[in-house]
Amino acid sequence: MFSTRLRIPRRLPALRPLPAGRRLKHDVPRLPYDFSETGVPDLLSPHGFQLAWTMHMSSIVEKLNFLTEGTVLEDQHVKNILLATAREPEQAPLFNYASMAHNSHFFFSGLAPGGTPMSDALRLELEASFSSVDTLRREFVLTADAMFGPGFIWLVKAGPAEYRLLPTYLAGSPYPGAHWRAQPSDMNTLGNHGSAWDQRRCRRAAST
Repeated sequence: MFSTRLRIPRRLPALRPLPAGRRLKHDVPRLPYDFSETGVPDLLSPHGFQLAWTMHMSSIVEKLNFLTEGTVLEDQHVKNILLATAREPEQAPLFNYASMAHNSHFFFSGLAPGGTPMSDALRLELEASFSSVDTLRREFVLTADAMFGPGFIWLVKAGPAEYRLLPTYLAGSPYPGAHWRAQPSDMNTLGNHGSAWDQRRCRRAAST
């Protein structure tokens, strides 16, 4: 089981307007390859690419611009925005849009029409962690299939020559600085009014 330490959210300085003339808008990044005409081979049709990248990313960026306009975060990189807002409950919408913009761009910018060759050094490290590249590919698929809902699966480097798969749901982030968003109480845990209360009562009755 995973154990977490209780961390108190740090308070950000109040968002204040930027000086006139410093407003820099976020826009949809340009990808290394243009899939608008051909789609992503064996993954997305041209229409699917338009929905998954062009239209979806445009919507995210529009919301991100709306939430940061006139603030100190307006000219920040999306990664800096998500890290700055990850532990601030009142900034959850901004975190979600910044993190989703970053995650989507990270995924699509790594796609290539014919794939890219893997270095021998990386292959040896992956084989040390997963026994083989085929096993890694199978673990990717099985992990994705087991996820309940949309999200991302990340290949992360946990140490020297040590790699792991890390799933994140929705706009979750793989960065350590954004992992402290777990809330201590929710509708499942709030006393006798929580939705899990009936299950707890049944367990107590079964144990007596």
